[in-house]
Amino acid sequence: MPSHEVSHEASLNSRLHFLDWWRSLMVLCVVFAHAWNVLDGVPEVLLDNRQLEPGYSGAEPNTLWPRYASISRQWCLPMLFFVSGASLALSKLQVLATLKKLLLITFIGILANVLLFLIGPMNPNCSYLNSRPKIVDGTVQYKEGCEGLLMDYLVAPFAGHIFPMVFQFWYTICFMMWLLIEYPLLELLSERPEDLRHRSMWQSVVLRVVSHLALVFGFYTSLWHLSQCGLDTLIIVCAFEPFVMGAMLLSAWCESGQTCRVWQYVAVALAVLQFSLADFHVVTIDGGVILYFQFFKQFFTMGYLVLSTRERITPVASKVWPLCVLALMVFAPSTNFKLAGMLTYPYFERKLDRTMYMSGAVIIVFMMESLGRGLNSRTEPLPDWVRTSALVCYVFHPVAIVAWITMGVTSSASNAFCTAAIFLLMAWIQQRLAQHQLQRGSTDMEMVLPNN
Repeated sequence: MPSHEVSHEASLNSRLHFLDWWRSLMVLCVVFAHAWNVLDGVPEVLLDNRQLEPGYSGAEPNTLWPRYASISRQWCLPMLFFVSGASLALSKLQVLATLKKLLLITFIGILANVLLFLIGPMNPNCSYLNSRPKIVDGTVQYKEGCEGLLMDYLVAPFAGHIFPMVFQFWYTICFMMWLLIEYPLLELLSERPEDLRHRSMWQSVVLRVVSHLALVFGFYTSLWHLSQCGLDTLIIVCAFEPFVMGAMLLSAWCESGQTCRVWQYVAVALAVLQFSLADFHVVTIDGGVILYFQFFKQFFTMGYLVLSTRERITPVASKVWPLCVLALMVFAPSTNFKLAGMLTYPYFERKLDRTMYMSGAVIIVFMMESLGRGLNSRTEPLPDWVRTSALVCYVFHPVAIVAWITMGVTSSASNAFCTAAIFLLMAWIQQRLAQHQLQRGSTDMEMVLPNN
């Protein structure tokens, strides 16, 4: 085998370290967002006024939270779902193994959240801010209905009785749901162009395309029935779906590297229009919100597609990469925080704002993916203990946030930092103990075996 073929095959089989880094960093962003939500509450609007001197026009500068939240919220979850789809592609679409792992993680995490819910007031209106005891006329008064067994607030207030127990695991639930729904399409995206030259393959291809569209349309319609969205919303979302799917398939089956990449750009552009032109009703957690979050599903599938075709795609936008700075400027979000529905992902009232916001997310995700693949050989591998701590932190960070609050750490920034730090420290200690045990076992073996 020629040396260049060996190196190419090795590069394809090598671990993509940037995916590990991004997954762990996204978990860190989630922890900081949840600590902020619990301790400070998330207002509808918060100005980024750090430039103001204290007392200027009677205004006090806010913390840096609104700036960080506004910037990272644009691309954090799209990136996380993109990385999830990419990781699935690298695992060769091992659906059952992935589902088993996700089910176990979700079960353990929801069990921990249920315990938090049971020791709290179990009242959706009890947040940390409004349930704090107040001293009135020398007597301590508690908010009525917020007395729990061990705590007087919920980690996820104002979200009904079910969501506080699900909380961060809406992500894993959506992941499993989309994995099952998108499975026919993911199989099609895994087909190689040379395999499709056989006429016998096309009957199977057409059958899978039709079955996938029927499944997606049925799913979208079910969500629409559980929402307050108008019929025009469902029509727009369903009308774009075949075109998004078609662009993805053309990218997967194209033999030209540049054309393959162009079709990926077309697919994400159509996905942006699909969910920015439709009018959703994003106020509470219902079918309309889940329908709106299908935008993340497109990122999940796109991540799978990009990593499945990584040996064929060649640079397109990267050839004029300085223009990306201009694109980042045009589609950059405001650093003033606006809730716009819910913390997870904003839904702006104007179509242009939604289009620009989602387009910015697409640009950042594709820039980071291209940069990550290009610099993978020079990227430092993420230590195993950091990867482990990120997973454990994602599962148990609500418990840690509450524990730090109990110990008096009520600053959101300090609480988030302590939460991340304790899981990193625990994972590092566990790794050091395992290494010590391995070295000790090796030394004992040398003592037992006779010298040659």
